[in-house]
Parts: sequence; C-alpha cells; structure tokens
Amino acid sequence: MRIAAIAALFLLTACPVALAEVYQWTDERGARHFTDDPSKIPSAGKREEFREKRELIPADALKEFKGALDLEGTWKGWGIVELKRGEDPEVYTGTYTDTLKTDVGRLELSLHPSASGDYSGKWREGETRLGELKFKIYNEGRAIAGTWCAHTASKVLPGRPPCDRPDPFKWERFDSIVSPVD
Repeated sequence: MRIAAIAALFLLTACPVALAEVYQWTDERGARHFTDDPSKIPSAGKREEFREKRELIPADALKEFKGALDLEGTWKGWGIVELKRGEDPEVYTGTYTDTLKTDVGRLELSLHPSASGDYSGKWREGETRLGELKFKIYNEGRAIAGTWCAHTASKVLPGRPPCDRPDPFKWERFDSIVSPVD
C-alpha cells in the first residue's frame, strides 16, 4: 500500500496537471449549474461572478498509472457515498444515503474516459429510480464533480432532472472535510 501511494505521488507530480476554471450559472428555473466551458452557458442563463480553479487530473495521466489513484472510501455529497474498487481496477461500485427512500442508492463508476475526457457512471435506487453520471476527478483525487440525470424509465420522478439538462453534483472525500481531532 505504501509503495502504491508513493508511485501515485510520483506519477501525479510527473504528469502534467491542468487547472480547470469552473463557472457557475443559474437557469430560468433558478437551478445552479457548473461547467468548465463558458461557451456551454446559455445566453438566457445568468452567469454569476463565481470562478473556482480546481486541479483537474487529465484522463491520459490516469491511464499512465492505472489503479494508482484510489477512489475507494467515504465521500460526502449525496449524503454519505461509499466507493469500493471492483475486480477491474478502473471500475468502482458503491452506495449513497441521500435517496428518495424508495430503496438503497447504488453506484457504478467507470474510469474509462469518454472522447470528451469525462468519466461516466450509473446510479439507481432499486427498480424505481435510475440514471447516469458524467464526472471529472479534481484535487489529486479528493473531489469528484460533474452532472447527473434520471432516465425516463424511472418509476419515481422519471426524467427529473432530464439527461439533456442534467443537474450538477460534487463529492469530496470525507477525510478532507472533517479535520481529525488531536
């Protein structure tokens, strides 16, 4: 484990890392959205003077040290998110607690990047609610941010939010939020 952590640290410092500016905007319904591409903000959207620089780990850097970046653990975002690495080191499964109380929230995340460099995943609450995630990994693997949507096949709140207008989400490693008590 210690060797893997040292290898990950070496590869993170050896690989070029980009800083991505993240823009926030509000749509006509009052929903907040985040993007790293200001051209994706519709002209009707109210662009707020919020810009945050996040350290983005590019897909090619992740590919170089397959499995060295470990997303396994506890995250805060959709309530409490627990991720575990699968047999394929680039696939994680897990659970989340912030549900509509129809069933346990389950996740499957893939670190196989799309053509746009985003990663993808699926979420579900039993057979009643299901959808997709698109995300990027930030801050040396300490934050995951992206968008989520619900499929129209969901029995509860179908298509809310719709996949053509997904809602933003952000998860942070639990231990990066909670400071240890001395």
